Amino acid sequence: MSLNWAMLDPANSQPIPLPEEEMILHLSGAEFTLLVPDAPPPTSGAQSAGGAGGNPKRSVATGTVWVSDHRVIFVPIQAKDVPYHSLSLPHNSILSTSFQQPIFGSNHVILSIAPTTGGGLTQGTKAEVRFKDRGVFEFVKVLEAARERSINRERERGEEGLPMYEAPPPPVGASGTAPTGSSHAVHEDAPPGYEL
Repeated sequence: MSLNWAMLDPANSQPIPLPEEEMILHLSGAEFTLLVPDAPPPTSGAQSAGGAGGNPKRSVATGTVWVSDHRVIFVPIQAKDVPYHSLSLPHNSILSTSFQQPIFGSNHVILSIAPTTGGGLTQGTKAEVRFKDRGVFEFVKVLEAARERSINRERERGEEGLPMYEAPPPPVGASGTAPTGSSHAVHEDAPPGYEL
């Protein structure tokens, strides 16, 4: 996850797609709450409220969110109190999503995020996404489908790099009888290369 990483068009209103990136959905009227701890969460022992370390910095912005086949991008409507111009979340940096239906307040989704090196965020960063004029269901459905496809694509790429399995050649003398010059017998139903 990186702050100010997405390249924007000249009007700074929408992201420029990466090579081979397909934009799937964009929704305006998104309220994006970013919680960035000032220190990483504790690794053991008592944790502070919310599991974040230190006092998290909280920024709330309204803008447009895009979901592509590679990432989630949020571009806030520029305001003086928003510390970033764009927010880019590669699908593999979204550790989990949690759909929330509070009794009081609007439905929203919480994203737990692994920050990228040099991206301006810390471990324990979370984002909350709400929509003012629509439900969050469409966003969650598209996001989960895009994340699943992205993860499967990464797995396939990883498997392509593995060597193909080749059966080893049978050992000399494993034809069901004892090798020449040996006093040991091999059972006929023994696996290849098995000697008593």
